[in-house]
Amino acid sequence: MKIDQSEVSFFSSHKQYHEIEEQEHLNTWNREEDAPQRLQRRDTLKLSQEFAGLHRDDALKGSSDALFDVPLDSKMMSIVRALEALMGKKINISSYRQADVSESGLHGDAQNNPPSERLGWGIEYSYSKTEKRGEKLDFSSSGSVSTKEGRRIDFKLAFSMQRSSVSEESILFKAGDALIDPLVLNFGSNTLSMSNVKHNFDLDLDGKNDEFSFVGEGSGFLALDKNGDKTINDGSELFGPTLGNGFEELSKYDSDHNGWIDENDAVFDKLLIWTKDEDANERLFTLKEKGIGALYLQSSSTPFELQNRQKDSVAQMRESSIYLRENGGAGTLQEIDLKI
Repeated sequence: MKIDQSEVSFFSSHKQYHEIEEQEHLNTWNREEDAPQRLQRRDTLKLSQEFAGLHRDDALKGSSDALFDVPLDSKMMSIVRALEALMGKKINISSYRQADVSESGLHGDAQNNPPSERLGWGIEYSYSKTEKRGEKLDFSSSGSVSTKEGRRIDFKLAFSMQRSSVSEESILFKAGDALIDPLVLNFGSNTLSMSNVKHNFDLDLDGKNDEFSFVGEGSGFLALDKNGDKTINDGSELFGPTLGNGFEELSKYDSDHNGWIDENDAVFDKLLIWTKDEDANERLFTLKEKGIGALYLQSSSTPFELQNRQKDSVAQMRESSIYLRENGGAGTLQEIDLKI
């Protein structure tokens, strides 16, 4: 081939990114400042499999069953040391496979393991880091060539190359009492407010009444009247105080395992919304009375401090999910940590 004339053009584009997102959350509560430690509990630190050195790459698939034992990096070690200084004791460190979180009963069986005597204090610390890397290259060329032999060649050519990876690290530390976190259903609006009304009630199942702020107008605690006396008697008839996880408690009633509490589940017609107005008058509503057709059991972390009208901190929002109305609309179902 002998080139006589040619016209060639190129186009190329290159993009590269490296993103790091870190989140930290520390929550402490102390109900009895001078209470002696009545019950020795194991303080634990749990690390994600990614933190221990297993990274996920969308081009390479690794075994999810791999076990590991990798030293902590300097940042994580500093966190551990700070927690040890705060608690005044050595922390046991244990690694785990990510699958173990959902498959094993982290909180145990509420029926086989009744609530222990509470310590009056607690601490929860979480840290997560997500690192994303990516690169993409696009190249194209087109042109027209004439040869001395009289041929005309028009051509187009293109190629792309890309790669991306995501690595995640997480650490979760808990000690002392679990927070008291019942589920709240918002039927008046999609946002939750707290009222000035106080309620005395054995929320933490220790045999003693606790004083806490009730949810505001348009919201109510999701409840199950287990003894059929048309009264919510204590925290065992709410979702959260028994295991420390309201969505987990509710999911035990998902008999068809479709991820929803709906009319396929026997508990649906028995669920109630426990409300109280500004004059402290209590009412119980069924889900159908509020036009609610299904409750979704998955949730997303939505930490937010909840205050009463005097701007006092009375609760902490923890998780949020959704429910569906019979008319096709949607509303919010939330888990909150009540201060008692």
